[in-house]
Amino acid sequence: MSKFSNIIKLRNILYIFLTFRFLCAIVYCFMPINSPQNWRQTDTLGVALSYWIKWTHLSEFKTPWYLPSVLNSGNTDGVMPMEFPLLNFVAAPFFSLGAYEGKVLASLFACCMVLILLFCNLKIWKNIKIYEIPAYESILLFSCFSFSAPFFWRFMPDSISVLFCLLAVGLTWKQKRFIPAFLFSTIGLLMKPTSVIVFAFFLADKNCFNRIKNFIWLIPSVSITYFFYTFGVAYISNYQEIGGLFYIQKRPFFYSLYSFFLDYKQVLANLNTYSLFNFGFVFAIFFLLFKIVKEKKVYFLTLWIIAIIQYVTIAGLDGTHAFVHYYYMAGISFTMSFIALGIWKNLDNKILKLIAFFIFFKMYLSICMQDALGINFSTFVRENILGKKVIYHENYIPKNVQNAPESDIALKGDDSPYKTCAELKQRNPNFPWDKAYVFRSTPTYYPSLGLCFGEREAAKKSEYGFFYKNTKIPDDCKIVDTINMIQLGICKN
Repeated sequence: MSKFSNIIKLRNILYIFLTFRFLCAIVYCFMPINSPQNWRQTDTLGVALSYWIKWTHLSEFKTPWYLPSVLNSGNTDGVMPMEFPLLNFVAAPFFSLGAYEGKVLASLFACCMVLILLFCNLKIWKNIKIYEIPAYESILLFSCFSFSAPFFWRFMPDSISVLFCLLAVGLTWKQKRFIPAFLFSTIGLLMKPTSVIVFAFFLADKNCFNRIKNFIWLIPSVSITYFFYTFGVAYISNYQEIGGLFYIQKRPFFYSLYSFFLDYKQVLANLNTYSLFNFGFVFAIFFLLFKIVKEKKVYFLTLWIIAIIQYVTIAGLDGTHAFVHYYYMAGISFTMSFIALGIWKNLDNKILKLIAFFIFFKMYLSICMQDALGINFSTFVRENILGKKVIYHENYIPKNVQNAPESDIALKGDDSPYKTCAELKQRNPNFPWDKAYVFRSTPTYYPSLGLCFGEREAAKKSEYGFFYKNTKIPDDCKIVDTINMIQLGICKN
């Protein structure tokens, strides 16, 4: 009875964590785009907006309506080879209500999709255990833990892709529901092929190699994905006129692997920071070594092997880019959740349990605060508890303006860049707003201002433009209006 009550108690705590994390994610949907991975969120939302602009102004474009394109298109259609743009395509109609409204609704849609897929996974994995660890609890923890924790609820395809693939694994674990498994795995892999690492989790099934024939459904799923990323991407590339923003080319696997692990300091930092929580990886290794010495037993050996296979696979597929694109490792988070819960349940020392919980909770709270308040835990403590002055990006334009996310120009208080952009549009009705016009803009890698105004940007020649304040304006442009850190200009050509 005591064991059962402990399970219920742990599940209730995990449900509280999930609920609070979800609520913070909802709050974030109404806020300016923030770290981490602000550039990827901006790009992904920009593609959704580009779809809507194209659909409502087909006469302005020469390329087919179904091809994905970017906002910073310059004087082209901006067609861009990228991952299968299902999320962008479905979210595009939200921008019919406006730039800010579209961004909010698209973000809310992604959050709701994640929540629905989470509960579908909870239902399918309900009675499955690995090393006596309920998969149910691992899925609850998975949403706010490990590599996936910082961006799990954001407008990015990674977490949705992983959840679709997990559904496929769960449907064929004890059942033989091959058709829905095929459909879900195909959707997941098309959205993000790096989610293929999720299927390594089949190795946790003791009877895995005795039922190889049950995995035949994976062959057409992987084949369709391969077909899109080979022939589909080549087809899209025929219409491409500007440099690529989404790296989808195949990398030499073993060279990528070599270059990844050659930078061993980054590897250790990556594992230490994201695999569990800060110093959680070190904690887990010490636990493992202690149990080996004391009990002559390797705890959760299969799970560790799976995690290593998944990590090495991402290293080979993405190379050193994985240090920045660590969201590719989201599929490892499910495995690490099992390991974390297993260690927790086998940790007898209450003081060590308390220390582990405190470190995890600090990480969890920092992520929640980053979403709900726009600052992390450390910054909050320094400013509000220790009384130290913190320099915010809002007060200046970074020297490397090309990497400036929209949060860099947000003002304190209730103001936001979207409010500024909306007011500038209202004050300057003579500008060609909402007509698929391509504006001049401050040179940036990511279309933050275009997303803010709901317009295409990066034109080399254009009569109108929007720019960051205190940045170099083209010689033939004259500033006609400025609000906060954003300004409008009229140019000679």
